[in-house]
Amino acid sequence: MRGKPNISVVIPVYNVRDYLDECLAGVLSQDYMNYEIILVDDGSTDGSENICDKYAAEYECVKTYHKPNGGLASARNFGVDHSSGKYIIFLDSDDYWCCSSALSTLFIAASSSGADIVRGDYKEVDLRGNESSHKEACKSMRYAKKLLTNREYLQKIAKGENFAWLSLYSREIFNKVRMNESLRFFEDIDFTARLHVHPLKCMYVPLLFYAYRQRPGSLVNMQDDRKLGDSFNACAVFGSCAEAISDRGLRHYYHRMRVMMYYWTLQTLATDPFYEDRHHIIYKYNLAGLRKDVNSWFWEDCLSGFSLVFFMSPAAGTVYLRKRTGVTLPIRKAMSKLRKIFSAG
Repeated sequence: MRGKPNISVVIPVYNVRDYLDECLAGVLSQDYMNYEIILVDDGSTDGSENICDKYAAEYECVKTYHKPNGGLASARNFGVDHSSGKYIIFLDSDDYWCCSSALSTLFIAASSSGADIVRGDYKEVDLRGNESSHKEACKSMRYAKKLLTNREYLQKIAKGENFAWLSLYSREIFNKVRMNESLRFFEDIDFTARLHVHPLKCMYVPLLFYAYRQRPGSLVNMQDDRKLGDSFNACAVFGSCAEAISDRGLRHYYHRMRVMMYYWTLQTLATDPFYEDRHHIIYKYNLAGLRKDVNSWFWEDCLSGFSLVFFMSPAAGTVYLRKRTGVTLPIRKAMSKLRKIFSAG
């Protein structure tokens, strides 16, 4: 690699010794060569830090940085600050790329169109890399390889799946918006909400390149009530962002999303293992006050097609949702139900 790279691949690393080699192999096998890999060791203690050093010593395009543990958002911001590419793409270190033409396809789409964001497709895999599900690309073919507005992109392409690692970003984006380091969970939702307040040119390419690994120890599968707190806080983020949006349709989308975040999070609260501790969580995050806000948003924005749960207290709402969905409904199914409800709205 000579000169300044066109693409920086930012990979936060924290205790993923068993997956890091596969993650890096997917990047190093790309058919596009003008890139750099920024490995941000976020205080690993399982030997991942040594693997990072090994790759940096072996490959000129790999740069390793070590920092105290600060969380995913902190590591991503650190990586962006220490990168030099014209475009930036994130990759979680327990995931991997399953297509050798990912960077070339995304780069050509971005550079030839002037798009600020170019998004592809992903599949879910288990611990061994066996595919468990993937998004049907054909559903979005009508909008493929076209410059899209924020509204078109969020409603027709993202559809509530706000994964920061699924897109190639123009570097200028990070002069406008940074990852929120105060969050432990839902950094991607917060980042996406604040990002699309700004006028952006977006694009979707029907390329399945990202393998999203489902593993018990990952952040997304942690059973931590802070996850609920950050999710409820997202209601306020969507609300405040909506006030800065002039496009009526996009503003309505943000209002609807803040209501839906309340609905999804309350639905999660109605599942195990959170349900037994629901009264403490309701008090801890002042859900009674939030429910009143949600109710006012509901009427203010004339939203339709929602559940009776919006007119119940949080305690009554969790009981209602638990009886309605069943006591063993997994969190991932609750998320899937949210997306289906929102898409149908």
